[in-house]
Amino acid sequence: MFRRRHRAGPASRLERHPRLGAGARIGFSLIETMIAILIVTLGSIATMSMLTATHVQNDMAQERARAHQMVSEEMERVRLELFPRANPGQQVTVWDNGTPDDESDDSVGTLEVVMRDIDGTELTVAPVPARRVQVEVTLTWNPRGRLQNKTMRETVMTYLAP
Repeated sequence: MFRRRHRAGPASRLERHPRLGAGARIGFSLIETMIAILIVTLGSIATMSMLTATHVQNDMAQERARAHQMVSEEMERVRLELFPRANPGQQVTVWDNGTPDDESDDSVGTLEVVMRDIDGTELTVAPVPARRVQVEVTLTWNPRGRLQNKTMRETVMTYLAP
């Protein structure tokens, strides 16, 4: 009923395509391939730069979170023992990279507790008569990595009554 058509020689797709001539080629030219490679390369470079920036921001967020935790802990200590905790500044490790043999890769900062009277004068002893004071705990450090030349500061301020 149905018969297959047989051709004398091997038939190519070119001969069967109505718009392409006998000499036309199907495929990508060198220019098209190079443009495609260029687009893929630019996309890869953009993705890698975004990953690098995200990594740096993630490291910074970790250090800031740890700094805020340390400042908040110090503020709680200050609330418990208000004036004995006032200090000119103590060295603390903000971020320990887990290498006990190499302390140079850790982020170290200065933790300061400053108490001020309501008028802004700095206090070193309890005010007489007892009144509300402003307590400010500040941690200053240089982050690790590419931002190590930048000085970061995390501050918590509250008012306490002795």
